[in-house]
Amino acid sequence: MADSLKVKGSSKLKTRPAPAAGKPKLVEPFSVDEPRYLLGQVALAAGISPNLLKTWIAREVIVLGEHDRDAHGKGSSRVFTLRRALAVAATAEFVRLGMDTSMAGNNGKIEADYGDPLRVDDHLMVYYPLKDGYEIAPSLSSTSLRGLLKKPYMEEAPVSFIVFSRKALVERVLRRLGELEE
Repeated sequence: MADSLKVKGSSKLKTRPAPAAGKPKLVEPFSVDEPRYLLGQVALAAGISPNLLKTWIAREVIVLGEHDRDAHGKGSSRVFTLRRALAVAATAEFVRLGMDTSMAGNNGKIEADYGDPLRVDDHLMVYYPLKDGYEIAPSLSSTSLRGLLKKPYMEEAPVSFIVFSRKALVERVLRRLGELEE
């Protein structure tokens, strides 16, 4: 069962079933595909500079989605969706953890664009390097790690892993965007 977060300004909105005691509750006051955040807000939420975000967009490390609005001429602003803000934050986190920037952009897009980007279950994703990219083990447990170290098709077992918590990322981004109610 997925945990969830509570978002400000949600009194008149539909809620999900209550999670177990002590878990925060997620209320979605707007669509994750509604353009509402400016470049500076998304950069702050991801913990990167606005200039770095502009560079990533220009180099197509971050590809805007169909609902994001690109700048149209001088003086207009890009407007990002929450989905894209989460993709930027995931990309930034992967880069901080040592993943190549273009690979981080691809994995950040996957984290945000497939399924419900606000899914905040307690599972941890394990990214481990291969010769031509990364493979994902969908949840972390001692059994899955032992199995990962013995994959028959791998020349050598991975020595390092990137462990990624979608829940922690979503909580941090929502808090930084001011959408998380304490």
